[in-house]
Amino acid sequence: MSFIYARKLAWKIIKDYNLKIPIDLDYLLEKLNIDIEYAHLPEKVDGIALAVKETRGLIVVNRNRPDVRKRFTIAHEIGHILRHHPRLEREGEIFLFTEENSNIYEREADVFAAELLMPRQKVISAFHGYSDDIQVLADLFQVSKRAMRIRLEELKLILPVHGISVYS
Repeated sequence: MSFIYARKLAWKIIKDYNLKIPIDLDYLLEKLNIDIEYAHLPEKVDGIALAVKETRGLIVVNRNRPDVRKRFTIAHEIGHILRHHPRLEREGEIFLFTEENSNIYEREADVFAAELLMPRQKVISAFHGYSDDIQVLADLFQVSKRAMRIRLEELKLILPVHGISVYS
């Protein structure tokens, strides 16, 4: 999945399922035939995507994460399932990332998750028409303040200066 494809896939899902902000992930998981479980996972693991059956996926999320982190993890793992399902198609098999593919696949899934939870046009509209306060926007989209800051920087709505964002 290229980054452009990841963004387009997120837009298509938003359009096809008529999703509104904040994105209702439970509704989306149901429509996509993806089950979700919350479990105690190793500290460095936010979530895992698996195939349960040919037409069904499973996301396991680290229950020890804050709710906004869980939302991003769920969206990220949806990206893996939609993109990498052929690699997940053997029932019960976990798609393990190797050093060769890990960085690119993880970044693509992050791009998908960011676009799904914080769609470009919705963020731009909210920033200009609702609030330019990062925490207010994070609350509106139900994402972490850090995720929203990164998204605003990606969209060039704010500029990073020595680790501090200032409005353009």
